Amino acid sequence: MITPKVSLIIGNGFSINFNYYHDLHKNFNTSSPIYWEVKCPTSKGLLIESFPMLKRFQYLHCDKLDFEVFNLILDLDACKKANLDQYKLLIEARHFLSLAFSHYSKAQRKKIKQSWPWFRWIKSHLNLITSISSFNYDLLIETMIKEMRFPFYSLPTQRPEKLLIVKPHGSCDYESAIPLLVGPKRGYPLIDLWADKNNLPLKRLRGGELIQVRDNPFCIVPTEHNIYYNFHAFSPLINKFHYDLSHSDYCIFIGISYMHADRVEIDEMLSCLPPQCLVVIANPSPSKDFINKIEQLSLKYVVWDNPNGPVNHSGDLLSLTS
Repeated sequence: MITPKVSLIIGNGFSINFNYYHDLHKNFNTSSPIYWEVKCPTSKGLLIESFPMLKRFQYLHCDKLDFEVFNLILDLDACKKANLDQYKLLIEARHFLSLAFSHYSKAQRKKIKQSWPWFRWIKSHLNLITSISSFNYDLLIETMIKEMRFPFYSLPTQRPEKLLIVKPHGSCDYESAIPLLVGPKRGYPLIDLWADKNNLPLKRLRGGELIQVRDNPFCIVPTEHNIYYNFHAFSPLINKFHYDLSHSDYCIFIGISYMHADRVEIDEMLSCLPPQCLVVIANPSPSKDFINKIEQLSLKYVVWDNPNGPVNHSGDLLSLTS
């Protein structure tokens, strides 16, 4: 019997589901990171206080959701109207997001329960999963796989393992493997080094290194198109993920919203899938546009819409073959 191959694409809904199961949603609403009460590693005050341009920009748009604020950062006219340098504001946002989601990832690690339905489902199918692509900055999927003691790789410089985890939008623990500043350790607010979009080798910070000043954070801001697609540290893994998609029997989209900034990437993923692949849309409120796109490509699909995760109403795990 041929063993089926499974690929996963993970979005913000995955972390939202985790938060509600583990009672983290009040402190870490992943749609509103600007309001998280997390500390700056150098001042020990609230993190947002150490990013004055981001704080000012958010104040000017306090009537808007965080995602709308980040979207306006990408609007040059909005930045000019606020009298802010868009380039530096974007860099502040990347530093802020890297540190905020590092705090969140540490909280996830302390809370995670093996009884969480997605933990149970992924663990029970782990030997079938060849590749995972996570659009999230947090380290939830990595924490889960480590908890399961299953080898994986996530950088081109690492030895290939059975499981690939690729993070095309960046990650809170990504840092330049080449130091960009020699001399005294920097702090926040940023003064001396405004580094961004450097096509350099990456390293992943260890757990004890997460809450520290970054040289060059690597994470796109929400609603930003993927700026890392052709970077040396990203493109080999993205290409490998696309190859694995082309050999997948099942492709599970978990909590993917199909927002406009991601559509080119997601459509490319869908176009890689073979005709016989079954697409599973795990989302309580799946995007109609996403379903329409799947239907246009004549792909088979099912929807798992239980807000509790990949379980039926009796709490039993859903099967790929049922």
